[in-house]
Amino acid sequence: MQIKVGAVSTDLSYNVFFEEPRFEFLTLEGQIKWFGYFRKDFSLTLNDIKVNREAMSNNFFHFSKAYGKAFLDVSYGLEQVHASISNPSQSEQLSRLYSALTASFQEAPISSQRFMIQEQFSTDQGAASYLKELNPGIPGDFAGHLEANMVGYTLRYPESNLTIDIVLAPSMFVPKGLYMHRTLTFTPSLGDYRQTIDIVQERLAEIQKVLGIEYEGEVLHVSLP
Repeated sequence: MQIKVGAVSTDLSYNVFFEEPRFEFLTLEGQIKWFGYFRKDFSLTLNDIKVNREAMSNNFFHFSKAYGKAFLDVSYGLEQVHASISNPSQSEQLSRLYSALTASFQEAPISSQRFMIQEQFSTDQGAASYLKELNPGIPGDFAGHLEANMVGYTLRYPESNLTIDIVLAPSMFVPKGLYMHRTLTFTPSLGDYRQTIDIVQERLAEIQKVLGIEYEGEVLHVSLP
């Protein structure tokens, strides 16, 4: 059970939920401090940032920007944060984003963190046969009609408060391609962000190995300074 894949598109997102609202961002001093976390690393101007007082919980600050082929979108509220990046091309991009985000709430208690990775792959051998190897059981009445199947797993790691949901299916956009979705949720959250990202990358590498997926090209990694 092996499949060699090439990444066609990658979408990543990161969610954080605070234990208490960040009311300090309602002050001018707090807003200036927040701007300082992102201005340099993401080349932001004040015009890039939108303030929405009607969505204070999850989208009080918002900015989006393209960096080459990568597109970054950040919604930062007083109670939760959502950051997504499409088609990142460099590990440095991911590291800067994670570093800036974690610096901005280093002193705030976190109740939960969630990492999501969606990838569309091309593959010469085609995804259908690979997925049938992973999930060979076909109900009798489906046997003559089955065009494709999908596989899902939920993994639990109590020692790190981590739950991982995995879905593999035929790609809807890449002919004969493979779609893979992974969600990693830490509840309650670990307080050490370096430890958290190390665990994420360790588990992703383990999943890739167990599922027999071989990447062509660079596999992106995140590191904190």
